[in-house]
Amino acid sequence: MMNFGRFALVPFTCVVFMALAVGTGPLHAQARADGGRQALEATEIALAEGRYADARARIEGWWQAGEAGRDRTDVQKAIWLRGRLTVEPEAAELLYRRLVVEFPGGAWSDQALIRLSHGARARGEVDVARRYLEILIRDYPGSPHRVEARSGLAQLEGGARPSTTPPATSATGQTTSQAPAPASPPAPAPAPAQGPSRPQAQPPQPTGTFAVQFGAFGQVASAASLSRELEGAGLDVRLVRVDGSPLIRVRLGRFPSRAAAESRAAELRERGFEVMVSADGDREAPVS
Repeated sequence: MMNFGRFALVPFTCVVFMALAVGTGPLHAQARADGGRQALEATEIALAEGRYADARARIEGWWQAGEAGRDRTDVQKAIWLRGRLTVEPEAAELLYRRLVVEFPGGAWSDQALIRLSHGARARGEVDVARRYLEILIRDYPGSPHRVEARSGLAQLEGGARPSTTPPATSATGQTTSQAPAPASPPAPAPAPAQGPSRPQAQPPQPTGTFAVQFGAFGQVASAASLSRELEGAGLDVRLVRVDGSPLIRVRLGRFPSRAAAESRAAELRERGFEVMVSADGDREAPVS
């Protein structure tokens, strides 16, 4: 009887162990999904606050854990965040293309089309840029980015073909003239009796409808923190609000055209900054 009890215990123990293993499988998968989702949320927060090194470290940790078994929405978000944090334009474009091809109609695919269009336009590939915008307008009827897509398409159809050579920009962010200097330059206008009170801030104001934006925040302290970090990197940024929104935006430069702004944005992305181009510079109000 003793021997029988000892041998009978073996299959009983195996059954208990198997039951525990089956029970912990879904729990482990759920814990992995929750942890991955938290990593993506932390990446998004770090990116919005301008902590790019931290954001890159977090998204790379997510990718090293692998995509297998991940939620489809989480995978899309991870691709989008990794594309935004990728310094090399070609590598970022591959990620945006993956979103468009593998996840048509996805939550970030319309934004990926905008990014792809901007990249193509910056390279002078106007027909490619137009095609990306047409896809967005046709296939994403509910996208909030359709307004930007229609505006960009109108500019392209109007013949605004950017040069393959980025336009030179001055320290204030304005595009310098590429026209040859006249043989006999006109004499300079006489200096006024009283000099302007703010000679450095006034010149960009009249024509600067486009700007390069680093982030938008609900709190002034967060925007000011990013501003100080960017100023430490030698960038002349400003804090502004735009009519109709309470967010405080951190921006650089004022540009007379989107092509000029995109050229400056491309330079900043090559330096590792995450930026976008805004077209509402004429509605800015300074934040002290």
